[in-house]
Amino acid sequence: MRIKFNEYLVVFLLMFISFQSCQDEEIAVDNPDEQEVLSGDSELANLISAMSANNGSYDDFLDGADCFSIELPITVIIDNTTIVVENEDDIEDLEDIFDDYEEDDDFFDFVFPITIIFSDYTQVVIQNEDQLEGFIEDCGDDDDDDDDNDDFEDDEIIECVDFVYPITFSIFNIDFLIAETVTVENDEDLYDFIEDLEDDENAIIAGINYPISLIYVNGETVEVNSNEELEDAFEVAEELCEEDDDDDDDDDEDCDIDAEELEEELQECISEVKILDADYEEIGELTAEFNEETVFVNGIPAVTDEGDWSVVETDDEDLQLIIEGLQTHTALNGIWEFVSCEDDYLWFTDGNNFIKLQCQDDDDDDDDYDCDLSAEEISNELIACDFHEIDMENHNEEEVNQFYVNFNDGNEIAVTGDITITEVGTWSVVEIEEDIKLMIDGLQSFAQLNGTWTLVECDDELKFANNDYSIYLECEEEDDDEDYFECFEDAEELEACDEADGVVDGFATFDLNLIFEDCATDEVEYSFYLTLQDAEAEVAPLPSPFTNTSNPQVIYSRVALAGNPSVYEIFEHELVVEQCDEAGCSEVDIDNILHECAWTIDSYNGSDNLDDFYMLFQNGQDLLIEGQGLNIDANWSTSEIADGVVITFSSVSGPNIQAINGDWLVVECDEEELYLQALNSNDTLILERDCD
Repeated sequence: MRIKFNEYLVVFLLMFISFQSCQDEEIAVDNPDEQEVLSGDSELANLISAMSANNGSYDDFLDGADCFSIELPITVIIDNTTIVVENEDDIEDLEDIFDDYEEDDDFFDFVFPITIIFSDYTQVVIQNEDQLEGFIEDCGDDDDDDDDNDDFEDDEIIECVDFVYPITFSIFNIDFLIAETVTVENDEDLYDFIEDLEDDENAIIAGINYPISLIYVNGETVEVNSNEELEDAFEVAEELCEEDDDDDDDDDEDCDIDAEELEEELQECISEVKILDADYEEIGELTAEFNEETVFVNGIPAVTDEGDWSVVETDDEDLQLIIEGLQTHTALNGIWEFVSCEDDYLWFTDGNNFIKLQCQDDDDDDDDYDCDLSAEEISNELIACDFHEIDMENHNEEEVNQFYVNFNDGNEIAVTGDITITEVGTWSVVEIEEDIKLMIDGLQSFAQLNGTWTLVECDDELKFANNDYSIYLECEEEDDDEDYFECFEDAEELEACDEADGVVDGFATFDLNLIFEDCATDEVEYSFYLTLQDAEAEVAPLPSPFTNTSNPQVIYSRVALAGNPSVYEIFEHELVVEQCDEAGCSEVDIDNILHECAWTIDSYNGSDNLDDFYMLFQNGQDLLIEGQGLNIDANWSTSEIADGVVITFSSVSGPNIQAINGDWLVVECDEEELYLQALNSNDTLILERDCD
């Protein structure tokens, strides 16, 4: 039914005017303005009642009756599939998708019982299909025979304007004084309130406490301050409804396309494709580019898939989209019957699942993220960086993980994290509904990175987010890495003295750690290998100390970033054994050198954990050692053997430092440094003079 708005509010009861003139000054303060008065039998009250009555037309797709609605949620069965309809959006989805099947009387079946709600909010429980059909028939009869509601011939106002609740009314007594204030919170409360005004035997008069707000069907909100403005707002709402009906008709005409037009529409743009199951739950998201006969599909896994497509018209004049030949994104293969188009979406079904296609927006949306880079530019930026450090945070901004990632132009991603392995997956960057998305797949140990990540920030670092986490990608510049490895590249040679007495036989024991003694090693991991192939494969690392097998001998080092072993360099080094000049390494010379200054232990087996001990070599073979809170009285002596000069330490007691007890052969010496080799083991010791 439709409500006509061709009459305006008449001046209320003459009694109101007479009473108003009779009030003394004190009572007159509470007199209502006649523009705010609302009596139960007024036209405005009838309009408000029609507005707030239960709208039975929004679910006509389900029940075919506009005089009642069905209480949600309900369950329906379609082609042996059970679907729960929970809200109006679900009804609209069903109506849009199955628009072509409206003439099918057996399109779906209700699961009874259900409850129907009439315009006055009375409810009836329906137990079976026959009962429902009876009420639907009665509804049709009421439309033809009901003369009781002639004032409501146009019920479209119910759909086209809504009150913004709460609304308050002042109730006036016979003296036009406020007797009470009533607040209504929803349409049903408002409908009951107006009905109570009409049924009241004492003709109670109420006044709307302005201002109040209304929302039109186009989303516009308007504020009204009097009964007259409220009636004007109703008229505007009616006009908007008529325009909306015209728009709906236009939309229906837009969907009336043939096979050639559907082909053209598919080729107009790159489409975002959403795959839905029978319950309209999203089960996949892809992008598809339809060319003349070939379709290119991207998604997860992040590979570009190529297939064939065509549009055909059946003998029943139905349109079908046929896709075949996809190897990775096989969910799109098949025969998809065109169902409808709505809100720029094209709907198809294969009888089990649905797909809906919508053009991607090529315009960059600067409001969504702080950069104007396209998906291709973001992809190029990821590839250009040598590696990215990724910090993962939960939505409380607490860091939960850290990764090091390499993106290559073959859509492979290499990830390293806390567990020291490097894993390879796939990646791609696509643009979907104006959002740039990073898709990662195929990771097992670092599965937290799998999924679709939406770009939300683009500044010095890239920030992506999904429903659970945010990830920050910060590029470690390639130039910085080259500078970082430069020191290790310069360490080309390590020398050692021949261990044979007076004969250069080409064999010596090398502390390989001394190769990098001048480089900062806190943020790297390194190891040494006999061959380049071993270094690349990280197999058979060399021990240290290491005895050479040829002279000179080439070995290789693999130096990698400690937190990201996938970023590494391999360097070549030469081990050289030579006969040391013993002219300056006699026992007397060494005694004199040791007496001159204090000495520190610069290295013990390549470690500096004893470098805070100071050694004072005194006459009479007394040795004073200080460090780590200890003062140790020990002994020292020198002697000569066939291989050279030996320094002997004894009575050295104390944690850690006691390791130097024993005989040490001087294999390299000068006034500033002595290189010692234990006679009975492979231990090495380097003493450095400290005269400060």
